[in-house]
Amino acid sequence: MKIFKYSLFFCLAFLMTSCFSDDSETSNEMVGEITIEGIEDSYVKTAFIGDKLEISPVVNSATNDLVYEWLLLDKNTGKSDSDGSVIAPKVIGNDKNLSFDVDLAPGSYEIYFKVKDGANEYNVIKSTFLSVLTEFTTGFYIMKETADGNTELDMLSLSGNKMNDLIQKTQGAPMKGKPYSMWTNYGSYYISPDDDQIVSDNAIALLTEDGNVNILRTTDLDVIFDRKSLFFEDKGSEKARSFLIHLMYGLVLLTDKGAYYTSNPYAQFPSAAGSGKFGMPMSVFCSSKYYTRCMRGYSSFYMWDDENHSLYSVNYNLTPMPLTFSDHTGSDVTQNLTGYECLSCGTNFLGGQQTDEFILRNTANGDRFLYLMNPRMMFAYLNRYVKLDANSHLAKANAMCMNGLSGRYIYCVDNNQLYGCNFSEEDLPETPMALQGIGSGETITYLSNQYWNQKTDDDFDYLIVGTQSGANYHLYMYKMVGGAPEGAPVRTMSGTGTVKSVRFMSANLSNGYFGSMNLIFPVND
Repeated sequence: MKIFKYSLFFCLAFLMTSCFSDDSETSNEMVGEITIEGIEDSYVKTAFIGDKLEISPVVNSATNDLVYEWLLLDKNTGKSDSDGSVIAPKVIGNDKNLSFDVDLAPGSYEIYFKVKDGANEYNVIKSTFLSVLTEFTTGFYIMKETADGNTELDMLSLSGNKMNDLIQKTQGAPMKGKPYSMWTNYGSYYISPDDDQIVSDNAIALLTEDGNVNILRTTDLDVIFDRKSLFFEDKGSEKARSFLIHLMYGLVLLTDKGAYYTSNPYAQFPSAAGSGKFGMPMSVFCSSKYYTRCMRGYSSFYMWDDENHSLYSVNYNLTPMPLTFSDHTGSDVTQNLTGYECLSCGTNFLGGQQTDEFILRNTANGDRFLYLMNPRMMFAYLNRYVKLDANSHLAKANAMCMNGLSGRYIYCVDNNQLYGCNFSEEDLPETPMALQGIGSGETITYLSNQYWNQKTDDDFDYLIVGTQSGANYHLYMYKMVGGAPEGAPVRTMSGTGTVKSVRFMSANLSNGYFGSMNLIFPVND
């Protein structure tokens, strides 16, 4: 285990009063008739899951007038802070027995247990080491809005551990701005500040409504990029909207002004490793978080443009074209839709046949419209355009999502009841579906069908249902059978705030994954 080089020197200067002995090498040295036993050489704990470091030492002394102090030293202890002050060890306990909540960034720490004779000021110190791990690498990340309108992150690990307010705990404060979208970025390149070498880590990208970006590596949730460091040059008021993996270009960032790219190892034809920064735009167009990938279209995709209020088909060269029917008609129902907003988009890949959907709403009169596409190789056209019946549940729903793999449904919630709308039928029939385990007084506000189909132990197919009760949210994850949620939820999560996005991150991923024909999880909510 790594021993901090500054530990002995700093503690000699900071802790010694009249007499001091460090028994980190001689475990039971007696000073002032005080001995300490029962402390192990090292401990390993997991952070942010309620794990406690509990130590009950045996202290022998001729006097009962003893003063206890537990000190935590990290890699910055003994250094100077931004004000020039020396960073002191953190006091984590003043009782003989220690019970400490391990909400620490992953890494190595030293812990000193100091026992002082209150009468003569003699003291003795016993040291140990603490290794802190996390479960950030695999599980469900929950992007939420806080009560004061900022962005926070909770997580549910596959082992069932629940972690809340992780940005606050790892960075000191939530991310500023209301949440907009979240992206799981596998293999994010960046230059390590430790040795200036290019490294690659899985990361979570958080984007806010006003365009801020934080990209957090999943080993410790450290920020590897923010909005300023993500680009080579100042982008002014330009807003980041979403990311995607492109077959040839790598990682593509879509903004409200254009499309940028940087290398990523999970593109099918990745280029050399790079800094992870984005340079000049390769294509100039507007975008949003609402897009779906055409899995048989060589990195083409459908996209809703928030700025121009239009639906586009974007080809593999990232060139947008108005979405039309195959006979090139229909631009009147996809272009320049002033006053329209996108409510939902999704992709169904049942039986290997892809169907994409967008639902738009006319904000002036509330009318909703369903757009369905069936992409074929290089061609991505509109297949069906429907004005929804105003009395249908889909036309009144406050939450909706598309099924991905197990049925041809668009799910929607109307009056707190879940329905499945069969999009393959001409009249779009709607079937009520039961949800077990939701408490009384909870309002359903979030739906997402998410799945992982890598033929690994963590494969799943869940309908994720989010509810709100006052200032608190609850998440329920149901197994899917024939396109319907089955039985009681198999996973649950709760916390403060309002859920805006849920994304699954796994440590198991096949290279070339994003270039494959199988859609494994939805692009966005």
